[in-house]
Amino acid sequence: GRTPYQGIVESVDPNIGAFIDVGCEASVVLPLSGEAYGGTTSDVESKAAEEEVRELQVGQEVTVYVIVQTRHNNKVTVSLKPTPKKLIPWEAMVCDGQTKIKATVLNRTEWGTFFDIGCAQRGLLSAREVDNKALYDSLEYGQKVPVYLHTKCRRTGKISLRL
Repeated sequence: GRTPYQGIVESVDPNIGAFIDVGCEASVVLPLSGEAYGGTTSDVESKAAEEEVRELQVGQEVTVYVIVQTRHNNKVTVSLKPTPKKLIPWEAMVCDGQTKIKATVLNRTEWGTFFDIGCAQRGLLSAREVDNKALYDSLEYGQKVPVYLHTKCRRTGKISLRL
């Protein structure tokens, strides 16, 4: 979120983004998306972020901010700008199936949709678990949607959501 880290660009992949060495054992990626500017952004900001990441050079120093930590694969996603709000620690997320929050659609895959839930982990709405297929099919990047925090897995750090 909001703590700056100094890093060195290790490589730039035109399909993924830049890989940054910040002095930790985790794989650190700066994605080619609006996330590179601290989360969901407008299309204009998203294109600007993508261009800024593509222009990075190997060996270049860069200041980044951690926006996602994925425990199960030891991956960290960073941005060039701090998040607008302080991220809620994973441990503080109440995942009881009754806690409702406004989440922002980040991306969709064939097996589910990932949401920014204001935490250093992303929430996943599994495509298999959705009752309202019409609503699920209408989800778009950047859309704010009310979701329920369903479960979280201590081993993997994953958080599952429901509509």
